[in-house]
Amino acid sequence: MGAMLRRLPIPVLSLILLLRAGGAAAQPGPQPATVHMSYTGTAYGLSVLKIDADLTMDGSAYRIDLAFHTVGLLAVFVSSEIHSTTWGSWQNGHAEPRRFWSWGHLRGAPRETLI
Repeated sequence: MGAMLRRLPIPVLSLILLLRAGGAAAQPGPQPATVHMSYTGTAYGLSVLKIDADLTMDGSAYRIDLAFHTVGLLAVFVSSEIHSTTWGSWQNGHAEPRRFWSWGHLRGAPRETLI
């Protein structure tokens, strides 16, 4: 096959190499892994808050979604619901945050942060 490639014109050889490289790049990589975590906080045996988090990671990026809200009897007196999302990439084994966004209401007052 080596002798056959040497006889091909340069444009044809270039096209073959580009198609091979494109085929390798088009193959899907591993899917990002997602972990879901839930936590219910209690006080004196009563549920007072709920936190849900989703962590999604692959070899080059990450995303964390967090939802917090008061529940039960506490929610009657202190109504709070906050959602936060952060995402970024991995650089030399360390997390490099790209964006942080948090929104919701805390004790009835609207809150929003975008960094």
